[in-house]
Amino acid sequence: MNFYGWSILITVLIVVGYELRRRWTLHQSEVAGEIGAQTESASFADDITNKLRENIQSVAALFTPDPDLSSDFHAWANESLTDDKEIQAWLATLTPEQMSAFVSHLRKFCKDMGFDVAQLIQGDMAQYPDLVNGLTRIVSQYSRISYEAVGLNDDVEIFRAYHQYLQNPTSRENRIFGQTLFSQLVDDGLASTDLSEHLTSSGQLRQQRVAETIRTVASNHPAHFSQALKRVLENQNGQGHVSVNGSAQKADAQTNSSDDSKATAEPAISA
Repeated sequence: MNFYGWSILITVLIVVGYELRRRWTLHQSEVAGEIGAQTESASFADDITNKLRENIQSVAALFTPDPDLSSDFHAWANESLTDDKEIQAWLATLTPEQMSAFVSHLRKFCKDMGFDVAQLIQGDMAQYPDLVNGLTRIVSQYSRISYEAVGLNDDVEIFRAYHQYLQNPTSRENRIFGQTLFSQLVDDGLASTDLSEHLTSSGQLRQQRVAETIRTVASNHPAHFSQALKRVLENQNGQGHVSVNGSAQKADAQTNSSDDSKATAEPAISA
């Protein structure tokens, strides 16, 4: 083979080698791309699975009640809230249902503040004494606030009932409430009225006098007024109606008989 033949053969081999190398490189790139795509797809699938699992767990948590910590909390309070004997005594008076409700509210409050009270009362934080002391103060203060709020329940209810009455004393419900309260004020000696004048007055005028009398007594004798209103509310809550006595019942009967045509729309006022 002459020189030109060898030159042609070498050139062909170089071209073939270059083409083979190009195709091999391309093949390797395709393989790497497929592996990368598979890896990315697997990673994406894992992310979706994890998010789905988290969502399922979150939804399940909404329908899974927290374990009842009432007994654990009571035992913990007896040991850890020794600086506030009044709170300990109050907790001891709660029924199981009341204790369960209190601990449930406490646990929700603590979760809103960023910690689980169960970890505190079950000793999971024992190795962090400063943290335990700080969270114990929070629980103690929450218990103190709850105790004081419960003590004000009656006063709040008295204010709410009176305020609601003042908003619309002429509504049917408030007319009945006002007449009942008026009867209680009369029986307690905090209000009086001329019986004959009262019986001959129109229903509208009687209601106006009742409202004025209630406002006057509430302003001039707030403590006695609150006690009278408390008795009315207790009777309503305990018996479903308010029982009055003496002259109040007698006046009711007389007013009903003398103003029978108005009895349905304007229940009689006792005096």
